[in-house]
Amino acid sequence: MKKGNLLLLLTILAFPLYGQLDSLKLNKKGKRKPTFYPLPALSYTPETQLTLGAALVSYFDLYKPETDTRLSNIQVLAVYTTAKQILLDTKWFLYTKNEDFIFFGRAFYHKYPDRHYGYGNTTLDLVNYFEPNNASSETFNYLAFNTQRVHFSPVFLRKIYKRLYGGIQFEYEQLFDFKLIDQRPAFIDPDILSVPVTGARTGLGFNITFDNRDINLNPLNGHYLQLQNWFFSEKLGGDYQYSVFRFDGRSYINTLKDQTIALQLIVDQRYSPDGRQGIPFRGLARFGGADLVKGYFYGTYQAQKMTMFQMEYRWPIYYFKKPFPFKKLPIIKGFGLVGFLGGGQVFDQWSEFGFNRFRLAMGGGFRINIDREQRLNIGADFGYGFDKNSDFRKHQTGIYFFLGETF
Repeated sequence: MKKGNLLLLLTILAFPLYGQLDSLKLNKKGKRKPTFYPLPALSYTPETQLTLGAALVSYFDLYKPETDTRLSNIQVLAVYTTAKQILLDTKWFLYTKNEDFIFFGRAFYHKYPDRHYGYGNTTLDLVNYFEPNNASSETFNYLAFNTQRVHFSPVFLRKIYKRLYGGIQFEYEQLFDFKLIDQRPAFIDPDILSVPVTGARTGLGFNITFDNRDINLNPLNGHYLQLQNWFFSEKLGGDYQYSVFRFDGRSYINTLKDQTIALQLIVDQRYSPDGRQGIPFRGLARFGGADLVKGYFYGTYQAQKMTMFQMEYRWPIYYFKKPFPFKKLPIIKGFGLVGFLGGGQVFDQWSEFGFNRFRLAMGGGFRINIDREQRLNIGADFGYGFDKNSDFRKHQTGIYFFLGETF
C-alpha cells in the first residue's frame, strides 16, 4: 500500500466475545470439550472503506482423542464494507482417529478490489508515460478493478506411514463481473490486459505431505513438507488448461521456552501449452499479501514460476498468571512480538533465476494470545517492501490483522 494511503486500521479482534472451558476437559463421550472464539472485526482502508465483520474459530475432537491425535479446527470469516464489498471465507483442518485421515481446505466468496501490476519480476514502469515532474500522487502503476470470485479447494489425505500422508486435491475457482476502477486506464501498457482475468479454472491432482508439527496453527517445533500438483483442464469443466507443481517446506525450531524460529520455502512452477496466455490472472505464480512475503500487495510480481522464502522469530513475552481482564471472562492470556524477513521472485524460465533478483521485505508486529494451550494468537504486523519502484517510485508497505500465524 502507498505510504500516503496508509490507512487508519482499527480492530477490536483482541476482544473475543466468548470462550468455552479448557479444551483438555472431557465431555460425557470422552471427547475434549470444543472451544469457540467468536471475534468481531472493524477496519478501514482506502480500497475497501469501512469494514465490518466477524470471525469464528473452533477447536474440537472428531473422535475420542488418542495421545497422537491433534485437535481439529475450523475458521469462518464474514465481512461487509461500506463500498458494498463482501468476503465470506472458511478454512478447515480435520483429523480423524489416530490421524489416519486428514481433511483440510478452503472455500470462499469474494467481491473485493484487486490490482493488476503486469507480468514479470518488475512492476509496470510508467516513467515513459509522464514527464519527470508530470506525475501526480494519484498516478498508479497498476490497473485497479473489481471482480466477484468463488473458490473451493478441498484436500483428502490418507496416512501412508507415521506422519507421511498421500491423497488427492481439487480446486475450482471462477472470476466474473470484471469492472475497472482506475480512472486513467489509458496510461496503462496495453500488454497488462493480455493475461485473461475472468473465467473458470478447475483442477485435480495429488498431494504428498509430511507433517509432524505439534500444532498446525502455531507450531513450536516440527516440520511440514508438502508436494502438490494440479492439472487444470477444460475436460473438468474449466476454461483453461495448464499444470501446477508446488513444493512448500516449513521448519519450526524451539529456541527458548515458547520461542520459535519459523522458516518457509516455496517453489512454484506452472506450465501451459499456450504460454502465459493459457494461464489466467489468478492462476499465475505470485507472492505478497498476508501469507507470502508481507510488505507487497499480493500479485505485484507474477509469472509462470516463483520461488519464495520467509522467516519469523516468534517471542511470547508475557502470560498472565491470573484471569485478565475479568475473573470470569479471561479473554487475554498474554502478549508477544514477531519479527520477519522474506523475499520472492518470479520468472518464466529457470535460467532467469538469480539470488540478486529476490524482492525482499521485512517487518514486525505484536500478538495477543487468547488460548495458551493451542497457542492461538491475534496478530497485527507491519511489512516494508525493499523494492523502491514497486509502487510507482515508492516502496510498498502493508498492515495486516489476522487470526493465527502467517505459516
